[in-house]
Amino acid sequence: MMGPVAEQRIYNCNLSGRVGERVSVYGWVHVRRDHGKLIFIDLRDETALLQVVLRPEASELSRAIDHSVVTHRLPGRNTAGREREL
Repeated sequence: MMGPVAEQRIYNCNLSGRVGERVSVYGWVHVRRDHGKLIFIDLRDETALLQVVLRPEASELSRAIDHSVVTHRLPGRNTAGREREL
């Protein structure tokens, strides 16, 4: 049985309609780029590519390596929408 707030799987191609909502994304790390103060991860699922931008200390996802399979909960404050950059 799921907890009080069951999460629905959201494919990357459907994120533009979820701006402002808290969602979890699943996929594999296509490319990880470390720019010191920010880490950029291109997260791929079978539908699209999503760029996640993190601070190194912010999440375990910041330590992910290329081709690893991950899940990440996106905060409800993203505003990118159309570009799928969160």
